[in-house]
Amino acid sequence: MTFQRYPEPEPGAGGRRRSCGALPVGSSPEGHLLVPLAPGEAIWIGLRCELPKDRLSALVRFQMANRRAKPEVLAEIEHHAAIEGVPSTAAGSLPILRAPIHPKHLACSAVVIALVERAPKRGRAKSSAAPSVVEVRLTDYETFARETGLPAPAALDVASAFGGYLLP
Repeated sequence: MTFQRYPEPEPGAGGRRRSCGALPVGSSPEGHLLVPLAPGEAIWIGLRCELPKDRLSALVRFQMANRRAKPEVLAEIEHHAAIEGVPSTAAGSLPILRAPIHPKHLACSAVVIALVERAPKRGRAKSSAAPSVVEVRLTDYETFARETGLPAPAALDVASAFGGYLLP
């Protein structure tokens, strides 16, 4: 699992997001996983199976700040997949942001990912175990450094965007 950052796009901008680098993931003293996000910084989530023969199902839920709704994404992962945004009926998907700059975007406080390993059975996938649930809290750089003991990432540098093929 990787959290790739990029600048918050203008409302309504579509298309695949380029990566301006992966963000660190740290653990708080209480055992919470934390990912730092600055205001106006968005992420997409890359998911990859450990072994080429593995298959996973992922249910991704977004805990939205100040909202009851919990939009979710269901993804079948054979080799890799990307969760590019929060589902939205009006715009297809919205960027995943902790502190949006644009008022049309929503603030997300956490991402909960439930992974279920899938084993093929006569051409059909079958669940092989109970889901592994991971909750990742989105936090500011200062809180990330204080809670995890890890250094905060450098500020987002648009010039560092990957210039080759679009990442999954």
